[in-house]
Amino acid sequence: MFKEGTPITPAGLLVAPGDYTVALSVDGEESRAPLKIVADPRVAFDAGSARAAVALAGEVSATLDRAYVAYGEMQAVDKQLDAAEKTLGKKAVAIARLRAAAKPLHDDNGDGDTAIGLAAIGGLLGELTVDLEGSDRAPTQPQRDLLASCNARLARALTLWSKIKQEHVPAVDAELKAAGIAPIAIPAADQIKLISTPESNERP
Repeated sequence: MFKEGTPITPAGLLVAPGDYTVALSVDGEESRAPLKIVADPRVAFDAGSARAAVALAGEVSATLDRAYVAYGEMQAVDKQLDAAEKTLGKKAVAIARLRAAAKPLHDDNGDGDTAIGLAAIGGLLGELTVDLEGSDRAPTQPQRDLLASCNARLARALTLWSKIKQEHVPAVDAELKAAGIAPIAIPAADQIKLISTPESNERP
C-alpha cells in the first residue's frame, strides 16, 4: 500500500510547447478546449532536444509495457501453481519442472546483459523513464545504451517465457486435469493486476 502523497512513478513525460486540445469526458458527454503550452522564458529550450527525449521515452514506454505484461502473466501463473502445489504435494512433477525452467525470470540479482530477471529489467526501465521525464534535454548515449541493453535482455526473457507457456504449461495442465484441478489461466494484458511491483511504485 502506498502512503498518502506517495508519488507514483513514472508519472509521464511533460509535453513539448505547442498547441493542444484538451478533452474531458463525463457520463458520455465530451467537452473540448484549446490549450497552448509555452516554454519557460527563463530557461533555454531546444525543441529538437525535447522531441528526441519524447521519442526515446516512447520507446522506453513500449519496452516497459512488454515487461509489465510478461511479469503480470508470470505472477498470475505463480499464484495458481502455489495453490495447486498445496493439493498435489510431491506429485507436482510438471510444476517443479516449470518452476525450474522459469527460475532465470525470477532471478533479479544478476548483472550485465546475461541477466533476464523481469523485475530487474522493469526496474531499470522505470528508472530510465523517470530520468527522461525530469529533463527536457536530448537523451544521452548512456541512456540509449541502457535501453538497448534492456531490449536485448527482455527479448531473451520473453523468448524463454514463450517457450514455458508453449511447452511447460500444457504439461502442468495435464497434471492438474488428472487431479481434478482447473487448468492454468493466463490473463489477458488488460486483465493484469500486479500483486507487487519490483520497484514498489513502478511498473516492472
